[in-house]
Amino acid sequence: MRRLFIAGVVVAVALAAPSSAPAGAPAQADDRARPGNWVTAWAAGPVVGVPIPWNPGCPAGTGLTDQTVRNVAFVSAGGDRVRVRLTNTFGQRSIRVAHATVAVQASNADVAPGTLRSLTFGGRKDVTLAAGGRALSDPVQLTVAPLSTLLVSVFVPGPTGPVTMHPFTAQGNFIANGDAAASPTGSGFTDLPCWLLIDGIDVQAPTRVVGTVIALGDSITDTSATTGNR
Repeated sequence: MRRLFIAGVVVAVALAAPSSAPAGAPAQADDRARPGNWVTAWAAGPVVGVPIPWNPGCPAGTGLTDQTVRNVAFVSAGGDRVRVRLTNTFGQRSIRVAHATVAVQASNADVAPGTLRSLTFGGRKDVTLAAGGRALSDPVQLTVAPLSTLLVSVFVPGPTGPVTMHPFTAQGNFIANGDAAASPTGSGFTDLPCWLLIDGIDVQAPTRVVGTVIALGDSITDTSATTGNR
């Protein structure tokens, strides 16, 4: 059963391939010679939201209503600006995201002081993800060190229906009732064993980068049975 989930994309190194266009567009040859390009620092292959028998704490199959997901993402590359890609790739209906933030993690669901940034999408705080669609946030100023951890919080009024997810995270994520996207602490958050509603984080790297390692495979490739939060 577990092998049915395919690890689509896992960013594995501190240097990521640049792209001056939105995520998914091919980089031009001359982009690779210029410093300060947008690079993918974290990504995960999204899958359809279904109940997970061995992981019942993930609500992807039933969906979310008036809840905030705080995704924990370990980034490979660092930079001074960040943008986040939200996903409804496998959603069967549109999902309204009313508030989203990004921050550097202090520990668990706690935000490092002074790092919380609200995300906008075309200058707006809220964005509607069409069924099968994605949205790339506007860039925000945020200093991110290589090999550090970010918190991406997404509040959805819902009900959403099944939510696009990634089931094997090998690290704890968090969920809270109501709009807790701007909360600087983990108060009110409980454990969540899957990533929801995000599938990529880009940083604007200050120096030249050389490439991204991508692992494709089954659940063994995707950290199944490994020790979490390492």
